[in-house]
Amino acid sequence: MSQQPPQPLSKPDPNLPELKTKTGKRAERLLLNVWEPLDVLGRGLMGDLWRAVYLSVQDAIA
Repeated sequence: MSQQPPQPLSKPDPNLPELKTKTGKRAERLLLNVWEPLDVLGRGLMGDLWRAVYLSVQDAIA
């Protein structure tokens, strides 16, 4: 039985408009550069619980 790796949480939302300004593109790149290592660390330390924590924080912010 082969186990699939977890899907990254940092996929861009297709419903958001495309960023066209230099500042917008830089901000998105900066956020992804911070988020990706944090996501890997969270999954490594917390496993499946990381997704629940991430979604809870995302709901609280929204």
